[in-house]
Order: sequence, then structure tokens, then C-alpha cells
Amino acid sequence: MNSKGFTLIELIVAIVIIGIGIAGFAQLMNTSTINSIDPMVRQQANASARAYLEEILLKSFCDPDITTDCPTDCNIGSTCSSAACTDSTGETRIIFDDVCDYQNLPDTIVRDQNGTNIGLTNYIITVTVHDDGNADLNGLTGAARQSLRVDVNVTHATNPNVDVTVTGYKTNF
Repeated sequence: MNSKGFTLIELIVAIVIIGIGIAGFAQLMNTSTINSIDPMVRQQANASARAYLEEILLKSFCDPDITTDCPTDCNIGSTCSSAACTDSTGETRIIFDDVCDYQNLPDTIVRDQNGTNIGLTNYIITVTVHDDGNADLNGLTGAARQSLRVDVNVTHATNPNVDVTVTGYKTNF
């Protein structure tokens, strides 16, 4: 007997095999798409952290307005005797004028130095300022040796793979 075409069983087996192949390909595409977004989100986090760090390091080591803020006993025209930082309660970022004003800065949206949202949401920025007065600064001693270490950490609210920390130093010179 000469028959032409496919039997019902052959057709069902072909559909099952093609369905399994399409499901595997869809899973591969989904994984590929998710992983291709991570580098962009990490790059935005890195750029944000570097921008915050640059802004902070351009500020004064000592508070130019008062003598009892961070670092303690700062006097205009003199050196600091201690680099113990405190946060600037009651101040807003737009009027921060020294490095230590940024201590414990929590931002849940990336903003410019004027406080304007620049459109990057879901990023969490934290800043810590540490007294690093014991750093080896190539033989410098006394007030010239005073330094602050600034750590800017950026994480993403919905992507646990994004955790960027950049560090910089501000010295009292």
C-alpha cells in the first residue's frame, strides 16, 4: 500500500518536538535579555557614584562657616585638629559646603548637586565619610597629614546584582 502524508501520531510527535524547541529558545532569549540589562544598570550606578564622589571631593575639607562642625575645631585660615565627622542635620544638599556635610547622605533617587531628579530612579546612594588621619601620606605630619576617606555606595532597589562603591580621599592642605 502506497500512502502519502503523515499519520496523526507522526504529526503529534513533530508538534511536541517543535514545542519543546521553541520553549527552550524562549527561555534562552529571556535569560539573554535579563543579562544584557545588568551591564547598563551597573554602568549607570558607576557613573552616578563617580559623579557624587566628584561633587563631594570638590568641597572644602573644613566647614568655612563655623568652627565646631566637621572636622572639629576648624578655623578659617587654620588647620584642623581632628577629623571627626558628623552629619549636617537640618542642611540640604544644595547648601553643603564641606566634605562632612555629606556624611550619611541617603538618596533614593539620583539627583544633581542642586537636588534636581535627573531621571534615574530605583538607585539608592549612601555616603560615608571616615577620618583617615592615620593614612600614610608620604611622610607628611601634623595638620598636613589630615585626611578624610569618602565612600559612595550605589545599589539598585530591584536588581541585587548592582552594588557599586567608589572611594576617594580629601586632605587638609
